[in-house]
Amino acid sequence: MAIRLPAFSFALMAVGYAYRIGYRLQGWQLGVIVATLMMAVPMFNSIAYIARGYTLHTLLSLIFFEVMFFNRGAVQGTVARVLLVVTATLIITLPTSVTLIAVISAWKFLDLLRERDFPAVLSYFMPLLVGGLIGVIFYLPSIVLGVGDVEEFSNRFGYETLHQLLTELTTRMTTASSSPILVIGLLLGIIVMSMTQRRLLMGMVALFGGTLVLAVMQKWLTGVYVPERIYVYFVPFLSLIAAVGWLWLIKRLPTYTQFAAVGLAVVLLLMTVVDTRHFSEPSSVARLQAAIEQHRNPQDAIILGCCWDYPLAYNNPDGEIFRVSETTENYVLITSRYFPFERLYDLYITDQSVDCTAEMWNTFEVYTCPTSGS
Repeated sequence: MAIRLPAFSFALMAVGYAYRIGYRLQGWQLGVIVATLMMAVPMFNSIAYIARGYTLHTLLSLIFFEVMFFNRGAVQGTVARVLLVVTATLIITLPTSVTLIAVISAWKFLDLLRERDFPAVLSYFMPLLVGGLIGVIFYLPSIVLGVGDVEEFSNRFGYETLHQLLTELTTRMTTASSSPILVIGLLLGIIVMSMTQRRLLMGMVALFGGTLVLAVMQKWLTGVYVPERIYVYFVPFLSLIAAVGWLWLIKRLPTYTQFAAVGLAVVLLLMTVVDTRHFSEPSSVARLQAAIEQHRNPQDAIILGCCWDYPLAYNNPDGEIFRVSETTENYVLITSRYFPFERLYDLYITDQSVDCTAEMWNTFEVYTCPTSGS
């Protein structure tokens, strides 16, 4: 439980910061709606209790966007230092943040250049440059030492087609209860913002569109599209657009209908709020470790892919469960989201005539393949 608390704390702070941005735009009503919609998105809820850096990245993305959007002139002093620190921390937290930084920065620079505010361009450029260099230096040892393995590593996880990425992203963003509310709000929000908040809307369009363009470039460079969880920072921005739409509609309804709308929002939130039972449940890695200990024979060598491999290697530092020796009789292929049976079989079974037997180790699908001829 304790290892998940930092991620959950950053998730709560991200919700609070989304409220802050909504408040700065149109007051507390918009802030409340943004926060409610954000917490109602299943993808954000599922990420909120995972002990990884995605919720911190979401919080930093909101801070970065606020600095870039709400400051119209040059940045200096504390704001410039905040921009530098947030830029560096974004990249250190998640290297793919360079996409977010590049897109929003390009939008900001174009905005300033249209106003011919060249000193302001320079004032933003220096913190972004220094922060970006700090992030690159942090990863420099990995870049230098692993330069020959970039393609091999990048192919370990991700999606092969843009359709797969968008389908998974859409599926994780919506539920039967939340999708109509989110979609209606987005449609209304786009219309309203095109008339009242055009500059902000263009920033959002640049963020979403530019990110997808750069995702295609990543595919060209690495061979895969990065997993959908990387884009969890989309959630507060989509929620902001939808909130603008719903606030516009609610203000035009009779008073009793406004109370009904607030009640509906509360019910929606209660239906999709983070289930705190997840904090006391064993992790998927712990459950897989238990399944291996229960079902594995001493003559079995475990073969698995991302993202079971490194956690299991950490839990089994002697490497005995993965070791292939003269006494090894079977390879046990443990499938995962990014490594289905066919992919593991093609990568690790050299004799493609070997037949494998499917079975379940508790809740995990495994395939036992004899080593003879492999």
